[in-house]
Amino acid sequence: MSIDVSEIKLSLEQKRTIAERAAQNGQPWQTVLQDAITPNSAKEDQDLDTAFLALIAEEQKELKQVLGHEPISIEEARKILTKVPGSMAGDIIADRENR
Repeated sequence: MSIDVSEIKLSLEQKRTIAERAAQNGQPWQTVLQDAITPNSAKEDQDLDTAFLALIAEEQKELKQVLGHEPISIEEARKILTKVPGSMAGDIIADRENR
């Protein structure tokens, strides 16, 4: 089924509803409209991402307090590990065998 997008029209009441919600939420009307047409499953995924990022930010704050400085990045950790001589594979295998 082909739909001509020029035929999609909003009534004055629909436009008012979008404008009212935008004003209530302090968001641009485009954001309100996008939220209205976004499937609930996608909204839930966005909420989960936000919650996860908030958790990570809190953990970073705690680490900074414990360490007394910012935790190192993964790139910094990799640089440090590349300077370690030899291989840790043997140690890991032996540790697993001892369990």
